[in-house]
Amino acid sequence: MTAVLSFPASASSTQARSQRLPPPLRAWRSRAAKRAELRRLLATAPRLLEDIGLDPRVAAIEAAKPFWRA
Repeated sequence: MTAVLSFPASASSTQARSQRLPPPLRAWRSRAAKRAELRRLLATAPRLLEDIGLDPRVAAIEAAKPFWRA
């Protein structure tokens, strides 16, 4: 039997793959990641949002949007 090793993709290869995506898919991926980060901050450290000047209520509204809505 042959053992197969898999290594996590490096940041540069992930970016290269991302650049091959059509622009709408890149935008959707970016929005999904940003909204996931907002949800994480809302759940763990809402005070950090206030520190950077975001109202937690506005952040919650943005985080609840689906990735395909701007």
